[in-house]
Amino acid sequence: MMVVAAGNSGPGCSTVSDPPSFYAASYTVGALTTGTDTIAGFSSRGPVTADGSNRIKPDIAAPGTNTRSCSNTGDSAYTTASGTSMATPHISGAMALLWSAVPGLRHQITNSRNALNNSAVFITSTLCGTAGPPNNVYGWGRVDILAAVTGGSPSPTPTATATATATATATATATATATSSPSATATATATPIGSATPTATATGSTTPRPTPTPRVHPSIRPRPTPQPRP
Repeated sequence: MMVVAAGNSGPGCSTVSDPPSFYAASYTVGALTTGTDTIAGFSSRGPVTADGSNRIKPDIAAPGTNTRSCSNTGDSAYTTASGTSMATPHISGAMALLWSAVPGLRHQITNSRNALNNSAVFITSTLCGTAGPPNNVYGWGRVDILAAVTGGSPSPTPTATATATATATATATATATATSSPSATATATATPIGSATPTATATGSTTPRPTPTPRVHPSIRPRPTPQPRP
């Protein structure tokens, strides 16, 4: 966003004459007497005649007199100054606040300018043309960043995020039945959790083995102890 001071060549009309203040792409700022809705006497005004366009300038106004600012007299020095260069930082800061509060307006130059213009406190004037809005003295009026942020500015459209869904796993329950007859029959039933209920049946016959007869081993006679030789 190109935010530019209107210049300090007022109070005459068509005094917004130094580039880039009179360009259509520049968001040009006029200076108010701080604490009032009265244009500062030095603030440059339109219409633009430098390029023959007769376009309305400035675009918006902000406080620009007796403003505390940094000074080039030292690394930590401050001063009090007046000028459209004091009004312009108010608009740069307002635009930064707008983009922080409404991220959907980032990179949307026209919509961002419209958000500040449409929420500004309009101040009528016929000093350099029609009363407007906008007009060639105050533009769209005094900036009101709170109104711009809370005035229904467009918000970014949320993007859908895919969500993973777990799939249920079937659980089987088996039931077995046995009889004491030589032929035993076992039945198993599986019931999965789901829409279908399949049933699996298994049938088998078993034949008992005969009990083996233990073998009888003969007793081992002990050998006689030999007599000692004479």
